[in-house]
Amino acid sequence: MKTPQLTAALVALGITAVISCVGVLAGRYLDRHYIHILAPIPFPHKDEGIALQKLAFNQPDLLPIYGSSELVKPSNKKPTDFFRSYPTRFSVFPVGKAGATSLVILQKLAGVGSDLRGKKLAILLSPSWFFHPNVPIAYYNGTFSLLQAGELIYSDQLSFTLKSDVARQMLQYPATLEKSTLLDFSLKQIAANSPLSRTLYYLTVPLG
Repeated sequence: MKTPQLTAALVALGITAVISCVGVLAGRYLDRHYIHILAPIPFPHKDEGIALQKLAFNQPDLLPIYGSSELVKPSNKKPTDFFRSYPTRFSVFPVGKAGATSLVILQKLAGVGSDLRGKKLAILLSPSWFFHPNVPIAYYNGTFSLLQAGELIYSDQLSFTLKSDVARQMLQYPATLEKSTLLDFSLKQIAANSPLSRTLYYLTVPLG
């Protein structure tokens, strides 16, 4: 026979679960409903997350465009301004901010995953990345997303060779990995690329 305390606890858990589900569904609805309004606006959830970027790729009248300072610095030739009125029946969905390097853009695209397949996108590469082989640490640290990096490293759609090359670059910025011991460990195993390290990496995949 259930005690009043147990019944109350079960009711509370049920209410919490319902509220959580409603919150998730409401969030998804709002994202879908306002994706075109949010498209030209830069903000962290859009730049560092995944959900909105995935949603943008599934809008036939939005073109995701990735870059860095070109997307946000004051200018009368920004893509968001030119395409704001849908002059060619589409507008742009810019992702990125000042300092976003090619490595960061790669992580963002890997985070989108299979939603990229068969879709169009544009990438703006800053000329400075071609003239300065060493990216300032502050640039990378300031644009890094732990969520997107994890999606890349644990993706089952990318070759191990590619992930190994990326891992070696990511390990040059240890400060970004301080919040995730698991990601730090996985990157080191991928970068080592030995039979043992591969085994250790694959053991961490279910945890990622």
